[in-house]
Amino acid sequence: MNIFNIIDYVTKTLKLEMVLGYIRGEIFDKDAKKVDIETYVKASTMLMRLNTKNSRNIDIIRAIDNVCFRLVAKTKKKKERLLQCVVGKKLIEIDSDGTIIPCEMLDVNFGNMRDYDYDIKRVLKTKKALDFFKFLKRKDCYCTWECAMKNNIIYSISEYPGLFFECLRQLLIKDK
Repeated sequence: MNIFNIIDYVTKTLKLEMVLGYIRGEIFDKDAKKVDIETYVKASTMLMRLNTKNSRNIDIIRAIDNVCFRLVAKTKKKKERLLQCVVGKKLIEIDSDGTIIPCEMLDVNFGNMRDYDYDIKRVLKTKKALDFFKFLKRKDCYCTWECAMKNNIIYSISEYPGLFFECLRQLLIKDK
């Protein structure tokens, strides 16, 4: 079974919306990372159209997903970050032991909330955190982590016109 069969089954047979993530990071099956970017683009384009057709309404979340699909592909092709990354400031992970992790793609943590009386704002002012924010400003990394990418879109005013046009595109697809 390939990705296109899966998309057909989920969207046409089950009539469900589906999200596609580009494989990244360390994985068990190394062959799974051998994904051709053009196959991803074709699959995500197909998915955007089918998700819109299957939905009863137009929504900004789907618009963000669709803009994200395109940015992931562009990022992968250009091998550079296209938007300012907001991980660590607008998006953090809290590990089960209380450790604050700004990005699942990097081996970085800001410290443990317990050591700062559970005050995340204090953790975000640590030297580790401030050094990480400087690192991000230098654009020393880029990735295709969709959670980060979607937050970058939301917090980037320059992406708002694209989101608006994506909502219009959804309207046009629904009318066909």
